[in-house]
Amino acid sequence: MLVATLLLFLIPSCLSYCDLDCKRLEDDPSKMVWTERATYCENLYPDSTCYAQYEGQPNVTAGGSAVRPSFCLGPTDANGVTTENPDTIAYAKRYCAKRCGYCCVTEDHTCNWTIPSGYTAEIQKICKEVTWDKCLNSVEYRPIYAKYCPNYCGFCMFNGCVDAVSSCSKDPAVCRSPAMLTFASQYCKKTCGYCTACPDTRTDCAEMVRLYDYCNVVSRLQKKKECAKTCNMC
Repeated sequence: MLVATLLLFLIPSCLSYCDLDCKRLEDDPSKMVWTERATYCENLYPDSTCYAQYEGQPNVTAGGSAVRPSFCLGPTDANGVTTENPDTIAYAKRYCAKRCGYCCVTEDHTCNWTIPSGYTAEIQKICKEVTWDKCLNSVEYRPIYAKYCPNYCGFCMFNGCVDAVSSCSKDPAVCRSPAMLTFASQYCKKTCGYCTACPDTRTDCAEMVRLYDYCNVVSRLQKKKECAKTCNMC
C-alpha cells in the first residue's frame, strides 16, 4: 500500500494508463496490473523453449496482477527473495520478452520518433485502438503503425517501412516474379527492398560485414543507426 501511495504522489495523473515497466495502476490504487503492451511481441526463442525455461512460474497476461516470473529477474534464495540481475533481465528481454512481460521495454517498442506530417485525428484514433492482432495481420493498418506509432507494434527498428502483408518474408520469391511486381511493390516493401528512407550512415558497412560479420554481432539499435540498408533493416 505504501508503494502505491508513493506512486500516486509522484505521478498523480497516471491512474489507468501510465506504463510502469509494462504495468499500470488500477483505479484501486493498491493494485497494479499488466498492460496489453507487456505481451505485444513475440519471443525470439520458440514459445515452447521460453515456457520450459520458466516452467512453474506465473503467467503474464494483460489485466492480470501476477508477479513477473522470478526467473526473468534473477536468482532466488532459500527464503524466496529474488535479487535482480542485469544479465538475467537482459537475457529475458532479448529471448523471452513475451513470456516475461518485457515487450514494452524492448528496443523494438521504446523508440523516440518525430511524428511526420499527416498525423490526423483519424490516424491518432487508429494508433490508440491498436491491438496485437492488428499489428500482425492488418494489411490496412500495419503501414500506418510503422509510420505514426511504431512503438506499439515493435516497429521501431524498421524506419517506418514494413510489409503490409506480414507473410511476405516467408516467400521472398514474390519479389522476383514479374507477375507479382505490383503486389510486391505495394504490400511487400520491406522484404522486396522498396523502402527508400533507410540509408547506411557509414561508408564501410560492406567491409565491416566482410571482416567482422558486423550485422550478426552488433546490437539492432547500432545496425539501424549505422548500416540499416546493408543489414536488411529497411
